[in-house]
Amino acid sequence: DRTFIRRLKAPKAGIAPGWFNWGLEYFPYTFQRLPRSAKNRLLRGRASYGPAGAHWLYDRIIGKVSLHELQRVQEIKEVDGGATLTLSNNDVVLKADHVFLGTGYRADIKKLPMLHPSLLSEIQTYAGAPVLNNRFETNITGLYFVGFSTVLSCGPLFRFVVGTDAAARRVGGAVARQAASVK
Repeated sequence: DRTFIRRLKAPKAGIAPGWFNWGLEYFPYTFQRLPRSAKNRLLRGRASYGPAGAHWLYDRIIGKVSLHELQRVQEIKEVDGGATLTLSNNDVVLKADHVFLGTGYRADIKKLPMLHPSLLSEIQTYAGAPVLNNRFETNITGLYFVGFSTVLSCGPLFRFVVGTDAAARRVGGAVARQAASVK
């Protein structure tokens, strides 16, 4: 259990302990008001939230599972019910019964097949992600995005489950106001 001093230095928050994370959670719309340069600085630094496993995973993985980080799979072949992989450094060929690939993710709405190309061409984007207002709405009235694709506009909180409540309140309120104005 965390001591009082530890809790004071880094209060509990849904993303992870810490004042910055606590601020994201309890003031979820503040990030949206920042200028682009400040958003970019935060997303490259303190709010980058790169790939990380839960603390309880380390003892189960490190030294027990072979990891090949920052590699690309150049070739994969099925061999005797398993797989043979050639990695991007070309001098490593792996033979395995099972392969798990952590491929990462970069927001790019142009790769969403459910959006028609004519609609995609109208949506304003920044680095592949939709540019959103404080209601998670694009420049196309009535078109909203939630989840990972909102991080560049709305902040890192919204890539996590803990951000869904704040996103739902904003989008739900906007849709309700829009529906009321149509009546």
